[in-house]
Amino acid sequence: MASRTAYVLILWITWAMPLYLVHGSDLLLLNVTFGTDANGIKTGPAAIGQSPDDFWNIYSRDVPGSNGSTWRASGEIPDLLQADGTPSGVALSVDNAQGAWFNNSQDPMFFGYLYPSGRQGNITVTLKGLPSGEYNFLVYAHGEPDRENGRVTLNIGQETYGPLETASEPGWNDLIWEAGKQYVLFSKMFIPEGEAAVIISMPGTSGLSVLNGIQIEQTDICTPRRALASAVVVNGFVVEIKLSDEGCGYSEIPIVRILDSNGVEAKALAVLNGGRITAINVLDAGNGYTDATEVWIQGPPHDPWLSVRTSKVEVTQNVVIGRQYVLEVSGDLNEWAQVAPPFIAEEELIIQEFDVQESGRFYRIRQIP
Repeated sequence: MASRTAYVLILWITWAMPLYLVHGSDLLLLNVTFGTDANGIKTGPAAIGQSPDDFWNIYSRDVPGSNGSTWRASGEIPDLLQADGTPSGVALSVDNAQGAWFNNSQDPMFFGYLYPSGRQGNITVTLKGLPSGEYNFLVYAHGEPDRENGRVTLNIGQETYGPLETASEPGWNDLIWEAGKQYVLFSKMFIPEGEAAVIISMPGTSGLSVLNGIQIEQTDICTPRRALASAVVVNGFVVEIKLSDEGCGYSEIPIVRILDSNGVEAKALAVLNGGRITAINVLDAGNGYTDATEVWIQGPPHDPWLSVRTSKVEVTQNVVIGRQYVLEVSGDLNEWAQVAPPFIAEEELIIQEFDVQESGRFYRIRQIP
């Protein structure tokens, strides 16, 4: 009995020790387990985690309030909680996942899994409201038989990544988490602002789609910005372009221009990966370039905006000749001050121009005794 207790303790240490990751307070970690109301409660890390108390959202195929007597093929969690238990604002919806079974794993999340209604088609999980940034997506997908592995794609906008597969040979159901065994990993995926992420579990080797859980780890917060680079010129030829800032927020390959008053015909093409420019390849070295050569990279797409500043204002005063007035100015419509000393009108229309920065934004004319 004592030796068995020691054996279990060694396995838990092997599983748990490498898993805790330190994240900045602004970076999301979302955990979701898929199963039934009868599933055990999962806490703590899986392949990744922040602490032994990590919270896991539960998506159950059981209709809420039915005590497991009624099943649903589709459903949602409108606001996923983060690993620390705080709201994320991220909504999750699931389609075609009415079946449920178990694979005898010792982990409560991995133990249960869902499969499609009628054992046909794909399971689709849609995530909306993810803040713009870079993410790792870990998708746990394996049924009970060895051949009941997962085959998973990730869609972001018009781009499809994968498919990636979990193991279909013996040895997958142990206590050592490994990408390509119990789960698949989509690494450093960029999510543009307002874009949904769609995880699709497709039939694997057995012909059945399965899904146990997902972890969504934000690795970087992306503030859209232009990439920066410089040219390396040798004997008038552009031989290399070096990136000094990969930028962020790109959803399409940007235009790259090589600028020099003397150089001609140099061409380059940017390499886009996960919303960043990871390299710029020289397609044509051109000729005649100098050390003054500059590289201009198109910025990431954004909504158009403008700012307007009024430097001067023309004020037309319609007054009565012979009466005394004072022209006053305010910056906030609460406090008023004289623009000039009081005056007696000698004309009915008096037109004056003032510097807004010096005088203010709002004007009024007031008759005084």
